[in-house]
Amino acid sequence: MSLEDLAAYLQALWAGSALLASSSLELMKTAQPPHDEEWAHGYGLDVHGDGFGHAGDMLGYVSFMRADTAAGVGVVAFANGLAGARAMGEAARAIAAGRAPAAPELEVEAPLVDDGSCPAEWAAYPGRYRSHNPWLPTFVVGARRGALVMGSDWMDGSRRRPLTAIRGGLFRIDEQAWSPERLSFDTVLDGRAQRAWLNGMAYYRAFTG
Repeated sequence: MSLEDLAAYLQALWAGSALLASSSLELMKTAQPPHDEEWAHGYGLDVHGDGFGHAGDMLGYVSFMRADTAAGVGVVAFANGLAGARAMGEAARAIAAGRAPAAPELEVEAPLVDDGSCPAEWAAYPGRYRSHNPWLPTFVVGARRGALVMGSDWMDGSRRRPLTAIRGGLFRIDEQAWSPERLSFDTVLDGRAQRAWLNGMAYYRAFTG
């Protein structure tokens, strides 16, 4: 797909076409529950107060499209690498709307460090885990103020995601009660979990950074 192809697709989604019935297009642009102010999706599209869009990526290649219905502007962008398409697209959207574009740098947080406040029943879980998953090869679990947090520094920058205990060694990722993402731990040896399951994929404890 070329930039022209993606632009034509965005235009068809925005203005309507023979591709889909108008009722189907409306469902794509309508936020479906569950959602919150920062995380809203229709059927196949991200939904914003001033429009809609979506991004996609493979390792080494990223794309972005966004319709700003309030400003009457649509943008598409491609980039090679792990990021950049969204920043370029949002910068173009800002310039077209008469605003100054934001700085494109990713906001990287300080490394996640366990503060020692982990409750005894979870003491086996903090540490670094690794896998042969190119999308997320490693993450860290640490304690902050008596709760567990999952930290990753990868394709989308730094993320610190709270873990909510469900039962035993099973946790829900993120604060939203509807979040389907799960992290669990097993194979505890010498007081340390040797394996973590992230949404069904096995990660193994690493003893180096």
